[in-house]
Amino acid sequence: MSVDHYDLESYKAIIETASGQMLFEEYRDLYEAALSAQKGSVLELGSARGGATVVLGLAAKHNQNIERIVTVDTFRNSRSLRSMENIGENIRELRNNLDRFDCGRRFPL
Repeated sequence: MSVDHYDLESYKAIIETASGQMLFEEYRDLYEAALSAQKGSVLELGSARGGATVVLGLAAKHNQNIERIVTVDTFRNSRSLRSMENIGENIRELRNNLDRFDCGRRFPL
């Protein structure tokens, strides 16, 4: 799936696919902040199923200063996770969402 950062429908697809918890405007602001990131790595704390993680990955496609994105999550205590007991299932869900938007290769999980 491709996403135009000004296209509300594209962000709705991310929110629906990855069970994103933020508002459209928050995803847009995150995308635009990542577009202006300086050279180095981006660290995300709390990826859950990957809504914001996908947005960061999409921005990284357009900002060559982003060398890699590291996302950290315990995969516990989140309402958006499919299975609180099976961390492996949650990681697969995150990986699938990243791959769905063609930005999974930039994330060491």
